[in-house]
Amino acid sequence: MISKKILKYIILVSLSILAGIFIGRFFPGNKNKVSDKKQDSFQIRAQGYTYINPLLDCDNYNHSAIRSLNKAKNELKVYIDSIFDGKNVLDISVYLRILNDGPWIGINENANYTPLVY
Repeated sequence: MISKKILKYIILVSLSILAGIFIGRFFPGNKNKVSDKKQDSFQIRAQGYTYINPLLDCDNYNHSAIRSLNKAKNELKVYIDSIFDGKNVLDISVYLRILNDGPWIGINENANYTPLVY
């Protein structure tokens, strides 16, 4: 026969599990809310997590229409033109991506390179 003490623990654990299921089912919190606060954001991320920021959807096209990135791209082009001499520097490529939002710029970003062995 099961003692009264063990029976109380079994009932307590069962009620705790049922309470957890009830609370989780009817009060899910805000973990499934989608963030679309920024109009210039190119990624949709789930909000409500403490240590992670899960990516739900994103676009993968050239986002160089953003003014600050266009300004940076123009400044990089001027700098590259100033150091490019065709003798010591054969080719220059730059790829810059803002990791939180996804916009990016590239200068000669599709160039293929062969590693040199000295």
